[in-house]
Amino acid sequence: MEQVEASGEELRQQRQRVIGAAAAVTLLVLLPVLAARHLPLMDAPAHEARLAFLRAAIFSGQPSAFYALGSFFLPDIAFDAIGTMLVPLAGPEGAARIFFALTLALQLWGILVLNRVATGRWSAVPLAAGLVLYSLTVIYGFLSFNFGLALVPWALALRLRAGTGPRGFLVGAASGLVLVFCHVYAFAVYAVMAAGFALPRHGFAWRSLAGRLTEFAPPAALLLFMAQGIAGEVRFGDPYIPLKVSALARSFTSGSVTGDAAFIAGACLLLALIAAFARRRIVPSFVPGLLILSGLFLCMPFAVGFATYVDCRLPAALALLALAGLDVRIRHSRTAAALIAAVALAFVIKQVALTALWRSFDPLIDQAMTAFAALPTGSVVMTAECHTNIVFDVYGQYRARQPAMPHWAAFAAFDGTRFDPGGWAIRGQQPIIVKPAYRQAYTLQQSFPDKTCALQGLQAQLQYIRELAHRPGASPYYLFAIRVPVTPRGVAQVARGRDFALYTVR
Repeated sequence: MEQVEASGEELRQQRQRVIGAAAAVTLLVLLPVLAARHLPLMDAPAHEARLAFLRAAIFSGQPSAFYALGSFFLPDIAFDAIGTMLVPLAGPEGAARIFFALTLALQLWGILVLNRVATGRWSAVPLAAGLVLYSLTVIYGFLSFNFGLALVPWALALRLRAGTGPRGFLVGAASGLVLVFCHVYAFAVYAVMAAGFALPRHGFAWRSLAGRLTEFAPPAALLLFMAQGIAGEVRFGDPYIPLKVSALARSFTSGSVTGDAAFIAGACLLLALIAAFARRRIVPSFVPGLLILSGLFLCMPFAVGFATYVDCRLPAALALLALAGLDVRIRHSRTAAALIAAVALAFVIKQVALTALWRSFDPLIDQAMTAFAALPTGSVVMTAECHTNIVFDVYGQYRARQPAMPHWAAFAAFDGTRFDPGGWAIRGQQPIIVKPAYRQAYTLQQSFPDKTCALQGLQAQLQYIRELAHRPGASPYYLFAIRVPVTPRGVAQVARGRDFALYTVR
């Protein structure tokens, strides 16, 4: 009896230590968000500007000159739905910061809880997820996708606890329905892993397995009824294998050279610790799903219609789920303790480097926001950018994200009085629709090439903009040029900052 009580006390102390460590890791994970005034995520300004319109349309009933309200019955809607509830309290940027911080915390704690459910004990090893959280899809600002991905480990933990029978069916179907609204790819990751959980139980008894998988029918049916704007061109990279290897490497970048170096060091040290000083295994029920997701990464294209970086979304998710399914018992030794300390130090260095980098962007973002705030009501701000589109140009890849500026024109739309044609209003993907008077500007912006570095290309874009700007009754048009090394002719510069210039077209 005393031995059982001692074991119970040891388990309680172990749980307290792990939860205490998780709290410290959470604070470090959130440090860049807490320290910087703005979220320097590439897509964030466009999403935040959409919240500004939704706030006015839903809570104030104010009509917009640029957008009409569409439907919320869509996939990829998590940020819009939750952000719209937060924006009256915190404004567009504040709502995005809260949403993003919540996403990071849910992801970290979800991996920890899923590991506890899968292995039956508390372990600090899943906290290494902190090294992976700031990955490519995070710094690109795929907010709804990352929120859905953060819910996946929680849904899987609930599914494991629910077991078979009607209760398991209801939990699985409800989880799938929630994830469909978050993002279709998050639902796909959950479905693959949950289906994998069924395989060890049912083996190759296909009838039993098919019955087990019927819980995916309700969310799949819901998805069929939802309008989708993803249809279109499917693009693979060429050469295929080198670009897949590059996609694998890019998936884990945080946009910081120092941060990525710390990640590589921390990941290598963690692997050395697990390989040399631990008893280890992957929980068997995780193996089928991880193998299927790995195969999907190798087969998936870079882009499907408007959705890009399709394949790059999987490696970080795979790493996080592998940590959740890893059952590790570390043997105590001085070397093991030193390796643990080194992994922790690498994580701290990565987070401090990211915090310093994000804070360094604040003055530049403030300067751009001030320039946009001075533009007259009704202005239309077009964007041209010169950046590397060569996958193997490592320096260019970092420079394009320090900071990532393609959607900074959305800062002009935060008060709802100016139009950013670079924002998304894709029917079937976003709950807003561009009004006919501004549809030409929106279509023109979407048709611009990603790379505008030569004077000839820039002048050609300006000519198209002038044709819109000189129509009777047209709004004032401006061009926001990002890292463009040439100065356009026939326009007046109204603002300039590091790496950008703002020109008036009419």
